[in-house]
Amino acid sequence: MNLKVVRPALRALLVASVASSALQAWAQEVVAAPENPATEDEARIEDKIIVVGSYIEGVGDSGALPVTVLGRDELDVTGALSTGEMLVNIPSVGDIEFSDGNTGTNGARGDVTGINLRGLGSGRSLVLVNGRRITGHPQSEAVDDVPVTFFNVNSIPSTLIERVEVLRDGASALYGSDAIAGVVNLSLFGDYDETYVTAQYGASTETDLAEYSIGGRTGFEFNGGRTHLTVGGSYYGRDPVEACDVGEWFCDLDRREMLPENWQGDTQFDNRSTLGPYGRFQVGVLNPDGTFGGLGVTQNGSSLTSSSGVFHVQPDDFPGSLASLGGGVSIDDGSQDRDLRYNFNDTQRVIPDVTRLNLAATFSHELQNGVELFGEAMYYDSESTTQRAAGPFDQSLALIVVPAANYYNPFGAVGSVNRLPDIDAPAEGLDLVIQGYRPLEMGPRIIKVDQDLYRLLGGARWEMRGWDVETALGYSEATATDEEFNRISKTLLQEQIALSTPDAFNPFGGPGVNPESVLQNIRVSSVRKGESSLLTWDAKVTRPDLFTLPGGDVGIAAGVDFRREEISEDSDPRLDGTIQFTNGAIPDESDLVGVSATRDFSGDRDVWAAFTELSIPIVGEANRVPGIYSLDLQLAARFEDSSDFGDTFNPKIAGHWFITPALSLRAAYGEGFRAPNLVQINQGTITRRNQGDADLYREDVTATPNDVGDTYRPSIRNGNPDLEAEESESRVLGLIFEPESGALEGFRFSLDYWQVETTNAITTLGVDRLLEEDFASLIAGGPGISNVVRGAVTQEDLDAFAAYNAANPADQRAAVGEVLYVVDGYINLDGREVKGYDIAASYDFSTRSAGDFSVGASATKLESYKETRGDTVYDELRRNGNPEWRASVFARWDLGPWRAGAQLRYVSDVYDTSATNDDTGEYWEVDDWMTVNGYVGYSFEQDTGIMSNANVRLGVRNLFDELPPKADESSGYLPGLYSIEGRVVYLELSKTF
Repeated sequence: MNLKVVRPALRALLVASVASSALQAWAQEVVAAPENPATEDEARIEDKIIVVGSYIEGVGDSGALPVTVLGRDELDVTGALSTGEMLVNIPSVGDIEFSDGNTGTNGARGDVTGINLRGLGSGRSLVLVNGRRITGHPQSEAVDDVPVTFFNVNSIPSTLIERVEVLRDGASALYGSDAIAGVVNLSLFGDYDETYVTAQYGASTETDLAEYSIGGRTGFEFNGGRTHLTVGGSYYGRDPVEACDVGEWFCDLDRREMLPENWQGDTQFDNRSTLGPYGRFQVGVLNPDGTFGGLGVTQNGSSLTSSSGVFHVQPDDFPGSLASLGGGVSIDDGSQDRDLRYNFNDTQRVIPDVTRLNLAATFSHELQNGVELFGEAMYYDSESTTQRAAGPFDQSLALIVVPAANYYNPFGAVGSVNRLPDIDAPAEGLDLVIQGYRPLEMGPRIIKVDQDLYRLLGGARWEMRGWDVETALGYSEATATDEEFNRISKTLLQEQIALSTPDAFNPFGGPGVNPESVLQNIRVSSVRKGESSLLTWDAKVTRPDLFTLPGGDVGIAAGVDFRREEISEDSDPRLDGTIQFTNGAIPDESDLVGVSATRDFSGDRDVWAAFTELSIPIVGEANRVPGIYSLDLQLAARFEDSSDFGDTFNPKIAGHWFITPALSLRAAYGEGFRAPNLVQINQGTITRRNQGDADLYREDVTATPNDVGDTYRPSIRNGNPDLEAEESESRVLGLIFEPESGALEGFRFSLDYWQVETTNAITTLGVDRLLEEDFASLIAGGPGISNVVRGAVTQEDLDAFAAYNAANPADQRAAVGEVLYVVDGYINLDGREVKGYDIAASYDFSTRSAGDFSVGASATKLESYKETRGDTVYDELRRNGNPEWRASVFARWDLGPWRAGAQLRYVSDVYDTSATNDDTGEYWEVDDWMTVNGYVGYSFEQDTGIMSNANVRLGVRNLFDELPPKADESSGYLPGLYSIEGRVVYLELSKTF
């Protein structure tokens, strides 16, 4: 395609159509009464269904666009009570990046689900509610170290969704940013004229899972049918599920003996933590430069520690115990035995308990002059509680020094009650560093998340001289408060561990040694709050007959819109740098054990846009020729200007060629973009500390711990205001077969080839790569790179470089200071190319005696998934979250008062790249997975008593209790691909008044 021609033409089209449409439609006095007043019924504006992908009536549902539309009947077959669980049954939806099973500290948690079309990421999948944007979730989640924002689909009640539309094609030309992979539109019930109530209860046959939902909707008409009000709501509750309720594989992190024969005993499947109740330590001296110098200690000439001072504690009866500390615990030198590793799944929750309240209302009123006013209101509130194991101490995130004065220090000063006898430690004693330890007596970390969201929208639509005009103003706001209990303050811990009295914190005694009176002095909770909001205004005009060509009427849509996005995050003072930790060694901006510091931030942007769309019939009834029954084109373009990252122009062209009335081809090409999200631009400073990142330029010169990577080098990450938008190109080529008559009437088949290529994706380089680039610059005589921040050159540095240069005449190096920190910020660099096929078939038919039937199947085959990171291309097909096949098959039956339905969901096998076979080198294969949902229902339509118009439905999700296939993950499976709830049987009662 010659873009040198297409892009300027579409730019001209955008300007001309917006201007002409505005002049022709808005120059009228819309508040004046019509010249020839019609009757009340004639003046009413008919309801028009506009399917996502086009603003022009009829284009989206004509087959011209690759759109999946699921009505209420198709949605009910899944039996899901959460919108997220319902949407994952759609094959074009990839692995779920964000779910309510997440317990990570710095990510979105609670009642959340993000939709990921094509596996391209939740941030590249646009979700609309009733065709318009709504604010995203107020907390981001890091994917490959880059924060991603997304819309939480669980905030929309599944019971109030009338239909779901999925545009399986890029749509930035119509909807703007984030629509690279496609668009999901959740259409809620509106203008409802009945009262409907429902109650459902379900429980797992294998675990403690139980859930219930009550809800309903009702509609009212006033003013002779000119005013409509529909209100609805639902309340949902769910009990939690512990990992150990599901099964041994998901409970026990040591899975070596549960493996097939050719993997038997593989230590990769021992995922227990080395941070357990029996701690690992290093004894020695804290140096002024923040490093810890280890010293070996002996007792009566026999070593109690390694030569560098490393030791651990263990039960007395473990082999290798060298000296008893009392209470059944002894010292052993060196690293920890494998049997002392800790199974943190013992207290892990895989499904949190949730309560969720949803309320929604729609309103419309038709004025005497033909103008229709409309409005929407929506409210969501949820509370979620989950838990994970007690918090561990890790030397990389908490350099906790146990001073010689600590009451329980076995290498303390002479005279200390707990100093081991006959050791060669100095009389004043030695300090220790805690390398790894988990005080189980603290109890599991409890995570409570409260969320709410509301949306208000009002607008007007009218018809004026053949133009349909619509404008609306909307505002939505979301908040999330995430509080985690049973955390540990580094400052309070250091104070408690420095005591020389029995109430000091004791890390040496094994599980349960510290009483509550001690724990309460170090226990804190941490709170993380997020807020997001979105203000939108739009105005558009449409007309199906702008002018007439030989092929038929040309349709047009044009409009302008504005949105203001805001987001902010307020972390706990112990996380945002307000309360910092220092013990004279390495200072840390975070005062919470196990969590890196994250600064508070806020950001906003204003976006103005203009768009246009043309539907052009090239061949129609008046000029059709053999082989071309009809041929239509869709042209669209959008110009978007943002206050923070600049402007972008995105065109799209699509064609639909009917060879015969039953057989057609479609094709589309579009350009898209994803704006850098507000977190990526405005995020506050995040400090991470990593061990093992050597300074390649200085390590051979000075050999200091910092230069060779033995210390915990800080890296800094923060928002980058210079980020550019990610860009994309998408292509679709499809075939549709849909007979209008004969034996196959009611049958529909479609096959689409699709391809999406993204460039300029936002990523990070990584500390090791930045140090390599700095080394290359310095070796070539350059100044190094600005991301590697160094201190001033000291006299010691000058002496070391002089000595090195004298000894290495062929490798002369200019003196530079040591690395203080590395700035590993967000940059535009990476790209993806993903392509595959969508296949769908359905058949609706009726019989005289057996009833009405509807059967269908849809599948997505992922042909290729390639990622470019730096200069390297990686093949990610069948890797972790990218299965080759996803499919869904359904069948429904109605006969009189009886009805039944079934759905099969299939996910093909993938490889878990975290486990490699020791003998063959092959990755661990995660088996394919198939589940079946079904229901049987009865309608009391003919009953005249209390059961009149009542329905009862007995259903089951995951009929054959298929647990997720096994993977080498701490959870035991890949949560983005599979559900762990097992078989759930439910009963639903509903009644229509």
